[in-house]
Amino acid sequence: MSDEKKSAPPSLPHQAIDIGLPVEWMLDPHDQKVVLGVVYEFSQSKVRKIVWYTANKRRAKSFKVVRELGFSDGAQEISPETP
Repeated sequence: MSDEKKSAPPSLPHQAIDIGLPVEWMLDPHDQKVVLGVVYEFSQSKVRKIVWYTANKRRAKSFKVVRELGFSDGAQEISPETP
């Protein structure tokens, strides 16, 4: 056993942490309980990234975009999307 003092691991400055928050959801047009993808907006850079949760991790052929997820039957629809 050593008597050396252990230093704390280095921490990142607050500005270096860029957290992505969900801002839009792409839902299955036939079953709005199924989320096909999410748009994340990062807090520091304001960059938006889309993550697809489909089987092949690619853009869904058809989906509805919503900005708020409701726990009732219908989510607030923003725009239907079709490629």
